[in-house]
Amino acid sequence: MIRVAIVGNGPVAKRDQAEIAQAKVIFRFNRVPEANRTESVATTHLVLANSTKQIGTYLTQRAYLADPCFSAARTIVAPHAPQIVAAYMRKPNLLSRLKGRRADWAEACARAAADTGKSFAIWPASLYLTACETLGIDPVPRTMFPSTGFLAVQHARDSYPPETHQIHLYGFGFQGWKRHDWPAEARVLRGWADEGALTLHPVGDPP
Repeated sequence: MIRVAIVGNGPVAKRDQAEIAQAKVIFRFNRVPEANRTESVATTHLVLANSTKQIGTYLTQRAYLADPCFSAARTIVAPHAPQIVAAYMRKPNLLSRLKGRRADWAEACARAAADTGKSFAIWPASLYLTACETLGIDPVPRTMFPSTGFLAVQHARDSYPPETHQIHLYGFGFQGWKRHDWPAEARVLRGWADEGALTLHPVGDPP
């Protein structure tokens, strides 16, 4: 079986970090916390939330050049397709736009990937809409959004046949930005784990 590791930015136990490094496919997100890469920076796909200000800063300041997980990654992924950004993402105000902020940083992600010899991918719009439906989110008001981690899990379930792949989730603590529906995401992912569709590892080291 091919092991697929999806590594959230919550605490990851050291024993799990060593296990992640052995996976064939490894998804990580944005700027990986230093504590989650003490054992290994192994990464095949680095997913950069291309509709966020934080990723805009990361790219424009070229911080990725010193990011070990970016360096290790083979593929840079923009999770939000252009039509999803246009229709459902929150837009920067006029002052922010004058300062250089954009609604969509996918092109900058693609350039950073090309400049460093990596492949680049944008996930399809259908993935975002499926995730919203799964979580019971109405995307139209632009008030709640599936997390990038949840999109990655949805992508993995859609892309990797369970007959040949095992999906393992690490560092999913179900907390953070207020506009993600953490209770819904926890309920869905724990339900999928109970069904045997994936393995949800406990967050952090044991006491």
